[in-house]
Amino acid sequence: MACTLKNSTPQNIFIYGKTGTGKTAVVRHVSSKLIEKCSEIGIPNIDWIYINCNQVTSGYRVLATICNKLDPENILPPTGTPRDVMIGRLISLLESKKTLCFIVLDEIDALNDKEAKDSVLYILSRLNENLCDSNVNLIGISNILNFKEDLDPRVLSSLCEEELVFPAYNAIELYDILQSRAEMAFHEGTYDPGALRLCAAMAAKENGDARRALSLLRKSAEIVERGCRAKLTQEDVLSAQNEIEKDTTEEFIKKLPVQQKIILLSIYLNQKHRKGEESNSGEIYNTYKEISKKLYSLNSLTSKRVTDLVKELDLSGIVSSRVVSFGRKGGRTRMVSLQVKDSQLENSLEDDERCKAVLDYIPTHIRRSDVNLDLEGNRYKALL
Repeated sequence: MACTLKNSTPQNIFIYGKTGTGKTAVVRHVSSKLIEKCSEIGIPNIDWIYINCNQVTSGYRVLATICNKLDPENILPPTGTPRDVMIGRLISLLESKKTLCFIVLDEIDALNDKEAKDSVLYILSRLNENLCDSNVNLIGISNILNFKEDLDPRVLSSLCEEELVFPAYNAIELYDILQSRAEMAFHEGTYDPGALRLCAAMAAKENGDARRALSLLRKSAEIVERGCRAKLTQEDVLSAQNEIEKDTTEEFIKKLPVQQKIILLSIYLNQKHRKGEESNSGEIYNTYKEISKKLYSLNSLTSKRVTDLVKELDLSGIVSSRVVSFGRKGGRTRMVSLQVKDSQLENSLEDDERCKAVLDYIPTHIRRSDVNLDLEGNRYKALL
């Protein structure tokens, strides 16, 4: 970007890298320093327009946002302006300001379709052809290294960009980041430097994400505060790691009422012994009744109540259900399938002694319908 200080226009830039590697932070830092330096040496009219494409997801909205940031007193409507009118307004705004305008498109891969990406990048990369007293420079930020492969050849030809790749942080770099934050966040002598090194090492080993390292340090500090202790240690970091990695789905299932656990177990057993096939509401209720009889302390619910509880599980995302119609004669039924891993469900239900006792139960309708039933590596043929 140094050529900006000589009243020259830098090339377009595309920045790639995993999440949490500082791409956006670096762009914001460079922009503030560049504006400050240009002000010192008397170069006016440097504009930076930052757009997060995760929030502004259409090509029209991107162009409208640029116009609105250049002229906040005359806001364009969110829809309805013809594209050629908008481009004409954008060109006139840039010319009237006589500016060097940097347009930062963060998470550019999040634009809603290929046409939007091609359209926006083509329009913005060709703006300088219609400008005399202003210049536009594009900075694209993406987590996808092969982002450009899907772009139209005309767009690629117009961009003429430089590329930067931000690698994942290593443990030393993460420790430097954590050290600078710790100096601001903690009182002197309230943390062990070894704890920061452990945070950095754990985050570097996982994915090199600075946000992950900072989250681990924050959680460690919260544990120290809750314990009313004076110093953060490595043991606190290990405790924080366990809390962060705690499976929320498993915790949710463990705390379900016993009847919903049995219904969930019924869905699981049907799906497990039928190689992942969906179960209908009748099959689920039959399995539920069989399990209820085995658990003598449990009263069976009605079919309607079981269906209502299945709907509640659907709302929580544990299962997925859909109503299927078989015509006037066949009627309607609800098809249900699990949306969690078998291992998650088993880990959650093993803590309940009643559920653990029937985890390997094979429902009657499956034993009767499977002509080749596989049990512990041996194949059996059902006797009809």
